[in-house]
Amino acid sequence: MDGGACAYGLPALGSFGNTGVGTEGAPSFFNMDTSLRKQFPVAEKRYIEFRGEFFNVLNHVSFGPPGRDITTPASFGLIT
Repeated sequence: MDGGACAYGLPALGSFGNTGVGTEGAPSFFNMDTSLRKQFPVAEKRYIEFRGEFFNVLNHVSFGPPGRDITTPASFGLIT
């Protein structure tokens, strides 16, 4: 491969190109949401419910996928 040649190019109109499956990957995504609840009976058919919901409990950063549009070379492959 030439030092200045790009490994990717625009595919012909109506085709998907010839790049192999799985040649590019995004950073892994990990998210853990949880909730806790407790019901306190007040009457025979009534209760008070205490509920807490927690999102991304472990505070794990999740970056977006790499830029996929080859027509904008400034952001192609860039993770933001």
